[in-house]
Amino acid sequence: MITGYIKIDSFSKGTTLKTKQLLKTLNTNNIIIDLCDNPGGAHDELMGLFNLFAPKGPVLKVNNSKTYFSENKTFGKYNLVIIVNKNSASAAEAFAATMQEWGAAVIIGEKTYGKGTFSRLAEEKRRGGIVMSKGIYTTPGGRKIIGMGVIPDVEVKDMDNAIEIAGRLFCNNSCAK
Repeated sequence: MITGYIKIDSFSKGTTLKTKQLLKTLNTNNIIIDLCDNPGGAHDELMGLFNLFAPKGPVLKVNNSKTYFSENKTFGKYNLVIIVNKNSASAAEAFAATMQEWGAAVIIGEKTYGKGTFSRLAEEKRRGGIVMSKGIYTTPGGRKIIGMGVIPDVEVKDMDNAIEIAGRLFCNNSCAK
């Protein structure tokens, strides 16, 4: 059985496009997404990944008021395992937590950082800028990430073996959910 592997170092500009391109070349529906050491990144890229993998419907709340929705019409096309570690933060945590809550992926690895916020750079003329927290992420069901992190479905003590363990979760062409 073929299992695809996608490493996402951050949710930077172009992440969604690169992921779409990789999915076309991988020629499999069993995908491991590695978010280890991913500090987060652009909200638009996070939403782009939700539109690729999450079911259509609510995927994220910000400041417990604004709800964002996935428009994915092909949910279920991919069997997902997402790998996280203690340095997975912000948008990486939001993606993992929502996919876990929906039952759309198996999360493996270590408890995540617990940042659960997103930031923006407030630029100041001639002095550079300052990064300011702008909002707090929660899952559609209201689960807070800040200070809590994401607890994986399958805890992995030896992260050097996480990819191998993730691959074992795929059996008979379906993901163990």
